[in-house]
Amino acid sequence: MVFSGCESPTIMYTPTPIPESTPNVTPSITAKSSNNLSAGAEVTDDKEYNYNYPVPDIIGNTGANINNGGICVYDDNRVYYIDQGIYSMTTDGLDVVQILDMQYISCLNSVGDYLYFISNHDGGIYRVRKEENAQAESLLIVGAKSLVVIDDSLYYSSSEHENTTNMIYRTQVGGTNQECLFFNANQLYPDNNYIYFDNVNDENKLYRFDTISGEIVKITDDKASV
Repeated sequence: MVFSGCESPTIMYTPTPIPESTPNVTPSITAKSSNNLSAGAEVTDDKEYNYNYPVPDIIGNTGANINNGGICVYDDNRVYYIDQGIYSMTTDGLDVVQILDMQYISCLNSVGDYLYFISNHDGGIYRVRKEENAQAESLLIVGAKSLVVIDDSLYYSSSEHENTTNMIYRTQVGGTNQECLFFNANQLYPDNNYIYFDNVNDENKLYRFDTISGEIVKITDDKASV
């Protein structure tokens, strides 16, 4: 795993084991600070929603589902859901199959042959094949609180220690090349190629991050909680 935008030693990627402690990751001045966005990010006043953007080929789950725990998701063939483990069934409720016997998980994302999710024990990010009695694979990322997949990237919020401000990261779907995008931000709310978040250092006002251009814009001066 290679970090950029955050000070941390390089960690070679391997599926197991789970790290015993959270890596020491501190945002650097190259990260996009929502306390002073103009210092580290391209800021624009253009609030217009770009309807000409191509729709991502992959959106792991909807913003509404993610912000309600991400307990279910579906693809073209089946519904996947959390119930003291991960199960799947046909869209008419038949052929129930247990995929994973693992409790206390959230933020299911469907990506091709895999489901990505968070373990609520340590905030670890895992993936598992959409197969009966499959084995979960750790991406060697811990401390995550929210997760969404857009195309070939994972976006997640994390804090290094309890009761500290969240930082927002992006990494490839294999868990490599972790990049700190911005910090002092809260929950992620994806909408196609945009990610909305409330800026803690600006009285929780609503901001938007453009995953294509990297632009950040304040949407409203009203306080918001996404």
